[in-house]
Amino acid sequence: MGNVDGVDDVDLKDAVLSLQISAGFEISQDVDLQADVNGDDKIGLEEAIYALQVAANIKKISRTFYKDADGDGYSDGTSQITFEKPAGFYLASDLISTSGDNDDENAEIFGVKNSYFSPPVSVPTGTSVEVTNKTFTSDGEISLFSIINPIRSISLDIDVTLENDASLVRVVLVDNAGGEHLVYETNALLSNSREFSVSSVCDETCLLQSVSPESLKVEVADAIATIRRFVVIDYGTSIHGIDENNVPTAQTNIRLAQQSEKIKILNDQIAAQGLQWTAGVTSVSHLSYAEKKCLFSLADKLPNLQGFEYYLGGIFEIRSATIPSSSNTPPSSSLPDKWDWRNWHGADDPSSPYYDGDSKGGGWLTSVKAQGSCGSCWAFAATGALEALVNLYYNQHIDLDLAEQELVSCTGDGGCNGELPRYALDDFTQRGIVNEECFPYAAVDSYGCKYKECGYQPQPCTNKCANPDELIKISGRISFNSPKTEEKLKQLIIDNGPLSGGIYSWGHAMVLVGYEKGVDGRVSWIFKSSWNSNWGENGYTKVSIDIEDIEWTHALLTPVTSSVSRQIACYDKDGDGYYNWGISSSKPSSCPAGTPDEKDPDDSDPNVHPFINCSYSISPTTQSFDSSGGTGSVNITAPSGCSWTATSNKDWITVTSGSSGSGNGTVSYSVAANTGTSSQTGTITIGGKTFTIAQAGLSCSYSISPTSQSFDSSGGAGSVNVTAPSGCGWTATSNKNWITITSGSSGSGNGTVSYSVEANIGTSSQTGTITIAGKTFTVTQSGSAAVEQAYTGRIPDTGQTKCYDEDGNEIDCAGTGQDGEYLINPRSYTKLDANGNDLPDSATNWSMVQDNVTGLIWEVKQNKDGVQDYSNPHDADNKYTWYDSNSATNGGDAGTPGNGTDTEDFINALNAENYGGHNDWRLPTIKELDLIAILEQYYEAYYGTYDPTINTEYFPNTSPSPYWSATSYANIASDACCFTFDFGADSHHDKSRNCYVRAVCDGQSQSLGNLIINNDGTVTDSQTGLMWQQATQDNAMTWQNSFSWCDNLQLAGYDDWRLPDIKELRSIVDYNRYNPSVDIEYFFDTVSSSYWSASTCAGYTGGAWSLDFNYGHDSNYYKPHTTYVRSVRGGQPLISGHLYITSPLQASHWSIGDIMPIKWDTQSISGNVKISLSRDGGLTFDEIISASTPNDGSHTWTVTGTTSVNCALKIEPFSDSSKATVQSLFDIQ
Repeated sequence: MGNVDGVDDVDLKDAVLSLQISAGFEISQDVDLQADVNGDDKIGLEEAIYALQVAANIKKISRTFYKDADGDGYSDGTSQITFEKPAGFYLASDLISTSGDNDDENAEIFGVKNSYFSPPVSVPTGTSVEVTNKTFTSDGEISLFSIINPIRSISLDIDVTLENDASLVRVVLVDNAGGEHLVYETNALLSNSREFSVSSVCDETCLLQSVSPESLKVEVADAIATIRRFVVIDYGTSIHGIDENNVPTAQTNIRLAQQSEKIKILNDQIAAQGLQWTAGVTSVSHLSYAEKKCLFSLADKLPNLQGFEYYLGGIFEIRSATIPSSSNTPPSSSLPDKWDWRNWHGADDPSSPYYDGDSKGGGWLTSVKAQGSCGSCWAFAATGALEALVNLYYNQHIDLDLAEQELVSCTGDGGCNGELPRYALDDFTQRGIVNEECFPYAAVDSYGCKYKECGYQPQPCTNKCANPDELIKISGRISFNSPKTEEKLKQLIIDNGPLSGGIYSWGHAMVLVGYEKGVDGRVSWIFKSSWNSNWGENGYTKVSIDIEDIEWTHALLTPVTSSVSRQIACYDKDGDGYYNWGISSSKPSSCPAGTPDEKDPDDSDPNVHPFINCSYSISPTTQSFDSSGGTGSVNITAPSGCSWTATSNKDWITVTSGSSGSGNGTVSYSVAANTGTSSQTGTITIGGKTFTIAQAGLSCSYSISPTSQSFDSSGGAGSVNVTAPSGCGWTATSNKNWITITSGSSGSGNGTVSYSVEANIGTSSQTGTITIAGKTFTVTQSGSAAVEQAYTGRIPDTGQTKCYDEDGNEIDCAGTGQDGEYLINPRSYTKLDANGNDLPDSATNWSMVQDNVTGLIWEVKQNKDGVQDYSNPHDADNKYTWYDSNSATNGGDAGTPGNGTDTEDFINALNAENYGGHNDWRLPTIKELDLIAILEQYYEAYYGTYDPTINTEYFPNTSPSPYWSATSYANIASDACCFTFDFGADSHHDKSRNCYVRAVCDGQSQSLGNLIINNDGTVTDSQTGLMWQQATQDNAMTWQNSFSWCDNLQLAGYDDWRLPDIKELRSIVDYNRYNPSVDIEYFFDTVSSSYWSASTCAGYTGGAWSLDFNYGHDSNYYKPHTTYVRSVRGGQPLISGHLYITSPLQASHWSIGDIMPIKWDTQSISGNVKISLSRDGGLTFDEIISASTPNDGSHTWTVTGTTSVNCALKIEPFSDSSKATVQSLFDIQ
């Protein structure tokens, strides 16, 4: 073909003229060759050429045909160029698409990949790929305002994690007209895995018609969804060759294919998870997202249906994230295990006289209806319940069809957008409801359809006819309200007939018909829905659900009134002589004369009828006996055929004959001897009549010895002698649970009662009694003393009171977080004489010093005159080599022995003389030496500073040179750790070196055996009462930045983290380890490097102390230097004007049952205080020890509750809560 007509293009006309020339025709542009040959209402080039071929009587040209073996409108791309159409092949104009069918043998699979139609992600033009990588853990939205033009398709790549059975991930495309289109949805039953990724998914958005997008609405429940990207194809771009007009057909086919595969996945998962229902094609399953959403109009959004739209039968379990444990153990019930109003009087049994002949099993309920595209389930739930009630009330199948449209158009203002069912029931009571013919259902309310494709006209209330054939009213309603119980709901159903109810979490109202036993013995509730009979079990469902989720549930009250004159039917269809008249309580006038007043509970079974009306009388009605007992008889008079039984209510009265009978009879009995002193009464019940027996008791006198006993708080045991005549019985009972009768709780004649008394853990004395045969034995017990804990493993304050900037300039401490800002566990010492007695601070001669924080007792050095005297182990000038002959404690190297000049000789000398009344003197550990160092001062002879880092008012004659510790150096067995009191730092030296010594006794050496991992990123040291950050921060930082980092740290819910002082930091060093010198089981990522402390170096204020966790050394660095940080919390800062707790102490240990003295400094604040306890490290103080107690500085509490290593105590004044204080941490074990 070429440009024949001279116009600068090649078109249909040029093709026709060219063919005319080749065929020998006279050229004529006016020849009418255009005809619709293939009947598609279009004229194309191929048709024009074909028509011209026919007109010229020439052989047809060949055409391209595409294979479509399964006839689904899609080809797999296989083609043939031929003159005639081959079987199973079609022209392109006859197909939806000439390619893309993944399975041309299966009509349900066409262009489907991984359950979803997959448009090409690589189209030459008109395609945009948006990479988002946005993660959602709750509902959210992605704006699409940047997409200006209408689009043809949108698909997603998404990663999904489903956390439990109630998980849901749903993505919906919202267009600018308010329309919604499902892009992707999955839940725990629509996926074979709980964690997976899918690509190019597009449920209802694979093909779109001129949709202008506004946003992607993301709904996430108990799940994590990451949208990696979405692919948008502009409107006008061809997708798989699908023409615009063929999009609706293609969309329907896609949905049907997806439905088939989803049903397969659902049934596989139902079987795999042991559920008890079946999925399949229903009247709801094929609906679009918008249509399904309409069915649940009482919910804010389409709920997670968990496959309910595919429900075909069985017990559907609405699964939540956690199923209440009570659901697994149904309460015992006196009500029937099963109740179903459809089958009342055997209406579903073909052999029953009440069988309704309905193969769908509707019984007493009317036919299942369909609400259509209107959210009117509430109206159908109300009319369905009322239609059933009318049948049951009149005791006949009336086949009533009430007008739901009247409710949709006239009740409330919800209409198709949903309304509460109770409004419908109130209208039933007040104005009634007409029949369907009076106001036919149109699935649209008075406002018109809210869906653009609906097309229905509004149905105002005025459309209702003026003269209905039927007008039904009820007498009221009863609501199913809190407290909700299964027993309560069952009783409501049995007493009142089917209920109008619904499922709250789904926003769907239905008729509640009955119940039966379901999954794991839980109740399965039977509902009638409004989704037509080809959904569920002929329109019904059985649902296992939490009782709290059953909502909007009401019983309809009788009597029912109707504009049509009807009588209540009164039947005896089973021929047992008893009649049934529906659910009315009173016998109606329609019953035949002589009808019994008792209604037949089951008129389909002649073996089930009311009890026969029998009357009974007995003679005599009473009898008296003395204590020796005896026998007797009772005569009973009753009509022939009236049966009776005789039962005794006491084991001392025995029915010996006549325990059952019919008509007249005699009951014989015996009465056992009364061995007690009290008279007694019993009865025999015969045919509902009561025969009473009275018996006298023995005449007995009793005495006991002794009559009282006293015990101290530890308790004990004792006995009481009982004197009584033979045959006179007695019992012994205690009136207190702390007094237990261990033997002799009962007896006869003389005897002994033994008892035990528990320890009294309270501080108050107590009194209790044992009553024996009416005599009183009194037990008194003294109270326990409160547990006092004077010393703990808490760490004394460093002594720093000043703060400095990075250049070493002194600054105000407030708000800095530095060591000088906090005063925690202030230092306190007591001077002791040679016998261990306390001395005043003014004493000039003392032998020892007790640390009032730790409880350690220290040796005081004497005679510092520059002359060594090894005959006096207290001589301040003596130096010793390090020696320890115990291989368990010497670190693998015993050191260097001497002759009275090694450390072991030194300690042995002290213990040999029982110095200060102690024989447990030892060499202190390196940590204990550090505890008595003061970091506010330093010793530097060069600069004329002669203050060693120790309180010389208590520790005189202290040298700045090294002092031996008992701690061997982990890296070098021949070295031991020393502490120098010049700058207050540690060091290590060869054990052969001569160093100073100072002995210590009492208390326990700090250990690391009290570390507890809290499993929240923290570690608690119960010995020091400190909580530590478990992990090291990622990057080293300057000293100044470390304070900000700690202050801003939010870890495990705590916000009071701080930088530790150097003593606190040293407390977690493990000197048995190196590289790192810490137990990595607790501090797993510790770097073998330095960590900042909050303590400035007093001798060089431009530097700060750090601790090197390679070998456990302390050192100081220039403050702009960068190193690592580990945060700490705990301890009670002493703040001026604030309350201050002195008991319990930080790091104290308590046991359940201890009496804890709570003491505090009142600061003379007026009014009362509140005392509360935290067992979670101070996150919450929910446990109230005293809601209000005087601010007198003292309160006592008996320790109760659960154990914890993270306890904190808070005392808060009512008059000024800002003056509160918190003591932490201590433990309760």
